[in-house]
Amino acid sequence: MTCITGYSVVRETIELRSFSMYEFVAVIVPGAILVLGLWFVPQLRDLLSGEQDTSGLTATAVYLLLSYAAGHVAQAGGNLIEAAYWKMWGGPPIDWVRSECRYLISSQQKTAVENAIRYLIPNRSAGLKGVSKNDWQALKRELNVMLSERGFLEYQDLMNANYHLCRALPVSCIALGFAMGFASVLTCAQGMLLGSICIAVVAASLWRMHRYGEHAAREFYIKLIRMHAINCAQSASSSE
Repeated sequence: MTCITGYSVVRETIELRSFSMYEFVAVIVPGAILVLGLWFVPQLRDLLSGEQDTSGLTATAVYLLLSYAAGHVAQAGGNLIEAAYWKMWGGPPIDWVRSECRYLISSQQKTAVENAIRYLIPNRSAGLKGVSKNDWQALKRELNVMLSERGFLEYQDLMNANYHLCRALPVSCIALGFAMGFASVLTCAQGMLLGSICIAVVAASLWRMHRYGEHAAREFYIKLIRMHAINCAQSASSSE
């Protein structure tokens, strides 16, 4: 038995516990692709498999543990890709309302957002354009907590998971390409084909990340306007 046994692989990965949707979509999936790529490097494959029996539940637990850890590594690389990508667009979509560098919502909706912020957070009287960058980050977190506590962000959790999946997939694909190249298991033609596929997946992932970012930001502000309208209606009915 080798050290991979590790208390029966952390008690069979806590009896193959139920992962949240976010963990499965945004962490395990890109991590599994990354582990799959590293598996083609003979030295790493021998190190990971060793001589122990990796069949059945234990093999699944090992693969899940490695995928979960690798997924976090992919997300770390995705943070860098995300920062560089949105810098080319003047910031992430949720900041476009403040910076006005890109179109996201109509001018009427922007006015409604400002009114909602003034209502929900009375000490915030300035328009969005006059808010400093640091205050804007704090304001977004405060609004996000408010929307989440009142159950307005359930659908956005799904978009958030898919957004982070698309952010990490380029890292996994690039690592997969390098691993296959390092292992020298492909012919020149196969390498070119794999490289083309990886480039296509990276491009598609960034495009989908962009789309999810826009949709999530737009949904955030629409939900904020909706919550403000509900609060105003409740206040009006209670005052009657």
